[in-house]
Amino acid sequence: MDKEKIIAAIFSANNVYIDPSNPIRGGAGLYQAIYLDHRNLFSFVAERNLIIEALKEKIVAEQQFDFLAGKETGGIAPTAMMSHDLNIPMVYIRKKPKNGGRLKQVEGEFKPGDKGVIIDDTIVTGGNICRATEAALAVGAQVVGAASISIINTDLFAKQFEKLNLRLTYLVTMSEIVAWGIANKKIAPEYINEINEYLADPLGWGIKNGFDVMS
Repeated sequence: MDKEKIIAAIFSANNVYIDPSNPIRGGAGLYQAIYLDHRNLFSFVAERNLIIEALKEKIVAEQQFDFLAGKETGGIAPTAMMSHDLNIPMVYIRKKPKNGGRLKQVEGEFKPGDKGVIIDDTIVTGGNICRATEAALAVGAQVVGAASISIINTDLFAKQFEKLNLRLTYLVTMSEIVAWGIANKKIAPEYINEINEYLADPLGWGIKNGFDVMS
């Protein structure tokens, strides 16, 4: 799938939020000068179908698996769509065990020895994927990989994924999204320097600007 079409769909579905003076704290706890909210994607049918089809094709090409696992919350919807199309089982992984019912953190079932790939909408530090992987391993799953629509950069999570032997599949990087947005006048000129500074050092940018970084 053409990356430019994917990025165009991301902008068309209003997934990109930019305001360096009022940054958004993402799910990883990191304040970001540019924030991607792919949950918005599912309200836009054509864009949603294009991106999910591209991610599905890339996962099939790059990973060997028996089931898909959606991480709460951003990974659940794409996982449901892809597992339906592939006619394979799906589970989803809560951030914490449910406080009621059967008290489960991993919802759904898989066979012993089945290999799974954990899906999220975007990956920043990789901490949420790692915690989801540990929860899945604790109930006997064999997690072989992770996948997402977008990532910030590999430096933030490469070592963590290597320790867990996770292979990552993704469609686009934040740098690619920004480059396309600048070239196609989707990003205001006054934001460009600040965004590039953030991309060069996401953790350092937050600290420099006086914002907390949660563990």
